[in-house]
Amino acid sequence: MWTARLHRKKTQWVVDEALLRTLTPLNLLGAAEIKDLITRSTVRKVAAGHGIGERGGDTTSTLYLLAGVVEIITDGEKVTVVSAGTEAARHPLIRKPKSGHVAARAK
Repeated sequence: MWTARLHRKKTQWVVDEALLRTLTPLNLLGAAEIKDLITRSTVRKVAAGHGIGERGGDTTSTLYLLAGVVEIITDGEKVTVVSAGTEAARHPLIRKPKSGHVAARAK
């Protein structure tokens, strides 16, 4: 298993280059692209049971799980459970176009 390298900057969580290099396909980006992505990245904490990404929602964002556990639901049925630190968490949770719903889950 791998561990997300998040760190706190004042009151918010931020990502760094080392973290992004563990994620696929972000690990293929050049240094300048990674630095640009860092400036545009945000980290959100979501309570259990709340949605993270909705089917048909924003397709300009890519979601990665950095901590916790989520359920991916397609057509009303749970398809899979993803835990942070696993191989599945190294990949985007939902690919474009958004094809399912992601909900935070209690551990």
